[in-house]
Amino acid sequence: MIALLIAVTISAVSVGLSSYYSIAQSSRQDAPFSYMLLSQGGNFDEAVKRIIVEDTQHPVTVTAELEMIKTIADIGSLPIKPTGYASDEVPVKLISASGFNAAQTALNREEQVRLLDDPIHHINRIVLFPWAGWVMLNSG
Repeated sequence: MIALLIAVTISAVSVGLSSYYSIAQSSRQDAPFSYMLLSQGGNFDEAVKRIIVEDTQHPVTVTAELEMIKTIADIGSLPIKPTGYASDEVPVKLISASGFNAAQTALNREEQVRLLDDPIHHINRIVLFPWAGWVMLNSG
């Protein structure tokens, strides 16, 4: 009986630690900044910036400002689909490739994107990250 209890305990601890590590890695990839703010403009943004700057226990070490466009996307042809949305009504946020690269540089990450023009369709290529809720496109 004790052997069974020890085996179950070891298995439960292993699953817990594995889950913790996976979630930590995923959160660093999907939301790498400690503070993320969707600008409301004017006084609200100034108040938030003042609160962050005055927080001396958690100093800001890196900042990046990204302009984004909120829209709805049809991701029916992609293998990964978020739950809770019809495949043609998934909310996404668009950011430019240069904005993505600026954030990567601020985070000391080497991965940069360079999007190529599509000579056949005369459009720039778009990359969708449904698990992160945003899309990246070339700003030209």
